[in-house]
Amino acid sequence: EHFTELGVAGIALTISGVDAAGNPINIEVATDADGNYSTELPPSDAVGYTITVDPATIPENYLASGDPDAVLDLVTVTSQMLAGEAHMSADFGVVPPGSLGDLLFVDLDGNGALGLGEPGIAGVIVTVTGADILGNLVFETTQTNADGVYLFELPASNDDGYLVTIGAIPAHHVPTIDPDGVADSETEVVLAAGAFIDTADFGFVEVVDCSIGSVGINRQLSQVDGRCVQVSGKFWLDSDGDGVWGSDESAIEGAVVHLLDANGNVIASTTTDASGCYLFDNVAPGVYTVEFFDEQGRLVAAIGDGDVVSERATTTVTVGDQGEDINGIDALARDSFPQGPLAFTGFSGESQPLVPIAVALLTLGMILLGFSRRRRFGEQR
Repeated sequence: EHFTELGVAGIALTISGVDAAGNPINIEVATDADGNYSTELPPSDAVGYTITVDPATIPENYLASGDPDAVLDLVTVTSQMLAGEAHMSADFGVVPPGSLGDLLFVDLDGNGALGLGEPGIAGVIVTVTGADILGNLVFETTQTNADGVYLFELPASNDDGYLVTIGAIPAHHVPTIDPDGVADSETEVVLAAGAFIDTADFGFVEVVDCSIGSVGINRQLSQVDGRCVQVSGKFWLDSDGDGVWGSDESAIEGAVVHLLDANGNVIASTTTDASGCYLFDNVAPGVYTVEFFDEQGRLVAAIGDGDVVSERATTTVTVGDQGEDINGIDALARDSFPQGPLAFTGFSGESQPLVPIAVALLTLGMILLGFSRRRRFGEQR
């Protein structure tokens, strides 16, 4: 016993045996506020008295650590007590438990540290397994509260410590932090007697599984990396040659549209529907190329890249990390195109065909040329 160690009040003990006159003795005592107990007894027989601690009165998760006969069973036998003799060394020691826990939280910024305003995760099962200092196996579970807090009161662990394991967390979350620095939703903690460990935090960042990645397939994104988006557009037959979709023009159904990654690999393909529309869903941030192909062999041009005309047309698309869908990646087909840059700028109809303008300029040039010739002819006369 050390002066810094506190007594435990309210522990019940039974002293039993036979006195020197052969009478049975059975006396119950309890520890006082300082953990002391004492009673007067007649001299014992040659065997002595047996002192037994009632384990039901020991606080939960306290472990036996001291016993007069060195056997930690909360039972000891005194030597023969003689008249007037005092036995003041029948001390029993118990080790207080420790506390272990803290917080499960959503690591909104994905930086692996608890930040201001990052919410707790409620309703998650947390399990502790291992052995206490006496070698007894420990298996305890609890659940995080509405604020994501969990707490265990446990007997002191052995030198290997306890394994804390986090159970099922909400879907689309992956670990970013735990106490041992390895983000795998488990950690080992050595718990000393009476210790209070409140730093066993676990953080998780929300992720989205994009079926189409910027390089390859199935890119997993945390919310700090960006969101999956849709890339879509329309493919039609530009029958009037003005480069602008008109309600009387036919949509091209069944046209093949490819999505290529930054390395030029086809990572997704689709076909246009009856309205000429196509859609790539769950596209991760990155740089892509959309490629159009007309199965009937007509020449194709992609809106925005209109100076490139062939049986296959491509346009570049950049998906940012703000999670905004990209619509209006359109293309058109014609049986033939004029020479030179394609005279349109897009599906929106905001700009007009350049061919009429070119014709007008050519006509004006011819008029001016004719006027110049007539003037020279007049001067020669």
